[in-house]
Amino acid sequence: MVITLTDNFLLVDRRLISPGTSNEVYELLITLLDKECIAVKRKLFHLDPIYLHDFGYKQYDEFMTLCLNSFILEKDLQKENGTSSICSIQNQVICNNLNNAIQYRQFIINYIYRTLQIDKIAIPQELIQWIEITVKNHFIETEGCDVKIYNSCCVYKSLYFCEILHFIKTNKDILFSQLQQLTVSSVQLLHKSFKWHKESIKYIVKSMGIALSDFDISDAYFDHPNSIHGLIHTYRVVLFSLIIGYYTQKRRFGLLASCGSLIHDMARKRDGICTEHGPLAAKTKFNLLKNHIIKYSISETEQKYIKSAVIKHCTGESKPNEDDYFVVSILKDSDALDRCRVGDLDPNYLRLKESRELTQLSEYICVKTLELGNISFTQFIDIVNDFIN
Repeated sequence: MVITLTDNFLLVDRRLISPGTSNEVYELLITLLDKECIAVKRKLFHLDPIYLHDFGYKQYDEFMTLCLNSFILEKDLQKENGTSSICSIQNQVICNNLNNAIQYRQFIINYIYRTLQIDKIAIPQELIQWIEITVKNHFIETEGCDVKIYNSCCVYKSLYFCEILHFIKTNKDILFSQLQQLTVSSVQLLHKSFKWHKESIKYIVKSMGIALSDFDISDAYFDHPNSIHGLIHTYRVVLFSLIIGYYTQKRRFGLLASCGSLIHDMARKRDGICTEHGPLAAKTKFNLLKNHIIKYSISETEQKYIKSAVIKHCTGESKPNEDDYFVVSILKDSDALDRCRVGDLDPNYLRLKESRELTQLSEYICVKTLELGNISFTQFIDIVNDFIN
């Protein structure tokens, strides 16, 4: 197969042919192509189950579509006359992603430098070289161009920075004491300035009529703990459900949505795209809400709304004329508000007007709580309330 990427790039049997192409560009581009082409081939020819991580899914939609069309064309031609087509893909998106990946890697490196300098730490040359090599290799090993180009918000940058720092700190080959104290919270350059001039978080939660301790959970409740869909993500979704319920004046629906939010990702077996964990959670985790059902007098009909919201948060929508619409919409919007951590929060896709007004708040809460560990919901609300109000 021959793929023409641009006038300057030509890929033949995984070999990039281009005058003056640097090794850096070559490595990143090959990584990008390997990831997406293999994914497309698996989808078309029914090989191994396709798995794409959240961090790379929507970034290459245009590229995937073109690849898909090319592979379909090639497959059809092979069927009809036994010949192989030449797949020509002229797509600037690839070059944009490539440039963005290189720039983003430099962004990470620069932040590490600047943080060390802010802390007045002398930076030995071998540390600089090691950081550059480590970050470069990390990008290549984790699918290279795995960076969103359309919404590089502070939360997404912070999360990626967290990942880089974790990788650096846990590296067994070399340990620089200067890096061991680095945290996202210490890197103020990543944070947008934000002021919340409305009611306090504690006031909103209290107004919703819940006891914070009723929403205390731990990593042990999750089938796939320590993931981007784990404990702290769940707490944020519960909180957003309560806030949306408060501002829509649909407090009962907000309460029901918060109950659904508590279990919505507990049955995940992996990160990434998955339409099975919602129905599975409704089936296997719903018994965790038995005390909520009794304490908050949740009727059988309302229990159906909760189950519907948990199922539909990853499988579908409810129409405005359906009885479960607000519970489903509040949970889905609350979950979507936390998508800023994977770089593709688009307010235009939020269902409720009140949700669209919470995007800055959600980014701020997310970036401030990225590094929290196994804590209670009560502690989580205390922490959020302190830095918001």
